[in-house]
Amino acid sequence: GLMRMTGWDGSIPLIDLMCGSGTFLIEGVSNTLNIPIIKKNYLFKNWCDFNQSIFNKEISKIENSTFIKQNFSKVIGCEIDKEVFSQAKNNISQTGFSKYIEIYNKDFYDLKITSEPGVIVCNPPYGKKLGEENDLIESYLKIGRFLKNNFSGWEFWLLSGNPLLTKYLKMKASITIPVSNGGIDCRWIKYLIR
Repeated sequence: GLMRMTGWDGSIPLIDLMCGSGTFLIEGVSNTLNIPIIKKNYLFKNWCDFNQSIFNKEISKIENSTFIKQNFSKVIGCEIDKEVFSQAKNNISQTGFSKYIEIYNKDFYDLKITSEPGVIVCNPPYGKKLGEENDLIESYLKIGRFLKNNFSGWEFWLLSGNPLLTKYLKMKASITIPVSNGGIDCRWIKYLIR
């Protein structure tokens, strides 16, 4: 969904500042290459009318299809938490997208990119627990400063579950799209970094 909203087609760099388990990056590459991701387990296999034979035929069609491999620009993820980074690296490896996605176990504030402008995505903490919101104000201020100082001309998409915090980015939104993220009322917010 996000890649369709941003119009990202692999021709410009894509960066996920807090990539977590790598979901945005994997979905972005998968959607752009038009490659379906096949999981090991699906809940519909438990349905009473599930037909294993039809399922196997469809999986076989996908696995034997030839997908056009485009030349991609940089696709980068940063994740500071070592365990979550390892999970993301494993998820990316299992999809076969390691050749497309670079992932770094470091603070994104240490990220140095010298390339044409592209798209940055971020799903930062929302501060839903008592007292967390005040602790996150400085983080949002820092994200805004970092982006303005290092990524002028880039597009920034933020998944926000807390409109009170997004004002601390000190950036002007150009598009706001309401979504639900795990039952939390959220907004995808697009900023043009100046």
